[in-house]
Amino acid sequence: MPKAVLTDQQVKGVKCPEDKRFLDIADGGASGLTLRVSDKGQKSWVFRYRFGGKQRRLTLGNYPGDLSLANAREAVGDLRKRVRRGDDPAAPAPLDELRSFRALLNARIASLEAEGRSMRYIDEMRRALEKYVLPKLGTKLIDEITAADVASVFGALTPERECSGKPVTLNATYNRTLSMTAAVFNFANFTHNPCASLKKRKETHRETLISLDELRSIWTSLDHSEAGVTHILSCAIRLSAATLVRSGAVAGATPGEFNLSKRTWTIPGTRMKNGQPFVVPLTDMAIDIVHEALGSSFRPSTEPSGDQRFLFPARGDHTKSMPQLSISKAFAKARRHAGIPDADDKTLHGLRHAGATLLAEEGVPPFIVSLVLSHTPAGAGMLAVTNRYARYSYLEERRKALELWERLVREVLAA
Repeated sequence: MPKAVLTDQQVKGVKCPEDKRFLDIADGGASGLTLRVSDKGQKSWVFRYRFGGKQRRLTLGNYPGDLSLANAREAVGDLRKRVRRGDDPAAPAPLDELRSFRALLNARIASLEAEGRSMRYIDEMRRALEKYVLPKLGTKLIDEITAADVASVFGALTPERECSGKPVTLNATYNRTLSMTAAVFNFANFTHNPCASLKKRKETHRETLISLDELRSIWTSLDHSEAGVTHILSCAIRLSAATLVRSGAVAGATPGEFNLSKRTWTIPGTRMKNGQPFVVPLTDMAIDIVHEALGSSFRPSTEPSGDQRFLFPARGDHTKSMPQLSISKAFAKARRHAGIPDADDKTLHGLRHAGATLLAEEGVPPFIVSLVLSHTPAGAGMLAVTNRYARYSYLEERRKALELWERLVREVLAA
């Protein structure tokens, strides 16, 4: 974590790097004070300390709305005194002292922070409940909140079919917020959770798949300097597109995983969603991209040797792999440069579904398409098989499917 004696001007101007979800900067002017900057531009103050032999953290408030730099330093000074007295600032208040739903939420968030839960989840909980739940329930006494009160809150999150003229769905938001609200009530050990009578909604999924023409425009934009995509990122995106492999698995690839003579790429189970090793058949296009990545001018002159050398190293630290988020953001840059509007499926991950749809339309059996995407073929009548068999399962059939996909891509690129 970088450390600096922060100034008001620095706090105002600091931004999160594009390849990260958040940036933490330790303030050299107050021990334990950290400024957290999210990729959305939000800034908050966090107090980091040790208590009972464990690392703890406590969110103090947002900048500049809740706390200025001077206020945050003053608050941390008081909190350090409490720690020295043997008082844990992040310990939630006794539940019998909590009166309002807002107080209960704050206690739950403090508990999650003390447990070391991810800040991403905590921030999501705070934002969702502040937006949808606190306006109606924030000041209500928790022992007086009824199922009808909660139903009134969530009834305002109108399903898509009732939203005239708005091409969005709130069902996913509804379900996520309901789960987090129920978790807050569970934290208070309610005998009957007022969320219990509400059922989750079916999440409809509107597909706006990337077409081959759009893929051609994005592919062209990857090499356009105005798109702002580096050559090594372009290689990572194109390898993901050529193999229909998830960008997370692509990001951590090492040269030692590739057997170009056998035209295969063996991805270890640690990078696969299902936890199982997976052998990807390589087409001519994929092999060309691997060679191109190995010769990229982005690579440093001195790198780690052997299998630890990443095919797509991180910028600034070539002992680490490129973050998956960097690949996703680069794809979004190329898509915007190509003039393609944002949509749920206009992503690199959505391209996997687009490729699967096109392969199915070309007559590839759904079972093989599923294996190409490394999905577990549930209900396919398969007997249990060894990991080795599963790893090489239908390799030649999958190779033919990806060669068909390559032909479709090459044809549209040449058009």
